[in-house]
Amino acid sequence: MHGLTLDEGIITEEEFNRKKQELLRL
Repeated sequence: MHGLTLDEGIITEEEFNRKKQELLRL
């Protein structure tokens, strides 16, 4: 589901949730 690399996978959940919130605001 995520288009991030394995290294970024560590912060994927936090970043993903944050981006999701931003998308919901739009």
